[in-house]
Amino acid sequence: MKKLLLSFILATATTSIPVFSYAQTSQKTTIAEADGKFISELIAVNTYEMMLTRMASQKALSVELRKVAEMMSNDHQRMDSELTKYANRFNLAINPDKREKYVSKIEKWDGDAAGEEWDKDITEELVDIHRESLNTMKGAERTVKDQELKGLMAMYVPRMQQHLDHLIPLKANVKSGDVALAANPSVQQTNVAKDIPDGNEKDAKFLSDLRLMNSYELQLMEMILKKGNHRALKNAAQHMLEDHHKLEQRVNQYAKTKAYGNDPDEASKTTEKANKWRQKKGGKEWDADIIEELIDVHKDGIDMLEDAVTDVRDDELKALMTEALPSLKKHLDMLEPLKETVKKPWKEK
Repeated sequence: MKKLLLSFILATATTSIPVFSYAQTSQKTTIAEADGKFISELIAVNTYEMMLTRMASQKALSVELRKVAEMMSNDHQRMDSELTKYANRFNLAINPDKREKYVSKIEKWDGDAAGEEWDKDITEELVDIHRESLNTMKGAERTVKDQELKGLMAMYVPRMQQHLDHLIPLKANVKSGDVALAANPSVQQTNVAKDIPDGNEKDAKFLSDLRLMNSYELQLMEMILKKGNHRALKNAAQHMLEDHHKLEQRVNQYAKTKAYGNDPDEASKTTEKANKWRQKKGGKEWDADIIEELIDVHKDGIDMLEDAVTDVRDDELKALMTEALPSLKKHLDMLEPLKETVKKPWKEK
C-alpha cells in the first residue's frame, strides 16, 4: 500500500501533464447552447467530486484514502477555479438540477457513520463518479465547438484518468482491508455541503429570468435606434435604455456576489428571439410589430417581478426587484398609448 501511495505522489510530482492553468485565447461572450449545457453540468459533477474527496480526506479511517483524497481534492479545486472563470464570461453557473442532486448525495454521505464500511462505499463512489466524468470529458473533446473549452478538456482528461488509475487499486485494497488505519478518530461529519455554491434555485431562476429579460429588452431598443422609422418610437427607446442599462449593471453586480449564472437553455432562446428581429426587414410594419413585442415583454417582466417580490428569499434580491418594478410600469404606461400611433404613423405629430 505504501508503494501505491508513493507511486501516486511521484506521478503527481513528475507527470508531464500540464498544471490546471490556461491562456485565455479570446474574449468571446457567447457560446453554443450545447457547450453551455455541458459546462454547467461539468461544474456540477466536478463540485461533487471536489466535495467527496474533501470529505474523504477528513472522514476516512484509511490513511491512504485520506492522503489520496486530499491530492485529488486539490486537483478538483483547481478545475473548479478554471471552469468557473471560463463560465463567468458567458454568465453560466452550476446546473441547478444537478446541484440539488449532488447536494443531497453529499449530505447523505456526510450523515452516514464513519468507519471501514464507509471507506469501502465512498471509494466505490469515487471510482464510479470519476469514470462517469472521464467518459463525459472524452466525449466533449470531440463534440464541443468552442476551442478554448476543448483545450480545457484536453488538460483535464489525463489528470482524471490518473485519478481513476489510482482509485481502482485503492478500492480493492480498502475492500480487502489491506490498508493502514488512522490512529486518531476520523471526523464524523464534515459539513462540506455548505461550501457548494449557493443553492437557492428559486432565487437563481428569478435572477436568470430578470437578466435575460432585461438583456432582450436592451437588444430590442438598440435595434429600434438602428433600424426603426418612427420618431416617437425611437425617442421612447432612447428614454428606456438608460433605465435598462442601470438595471443591467445592478443585477450583474448582485449575480457576481452569489456566483449565479444564466440558465443556458433560456439564454439560447433569448438569443434566438433577438436574432429573428435583427433578420427582419425594417419599415412601418417592423415598427408596429416590435412595439407589440416590447409591450408584451414588459407585461411579462412586471408579472415576473411582482411574483418574485413575494417568492424570493434573499432580501437584497427582493429589494433589487422591488426597485425595478416602477421603471417597467412607467415604460409600459408610455408604450401602450404610443402603440396606436406607431400602427398609424400618419397620426404622428
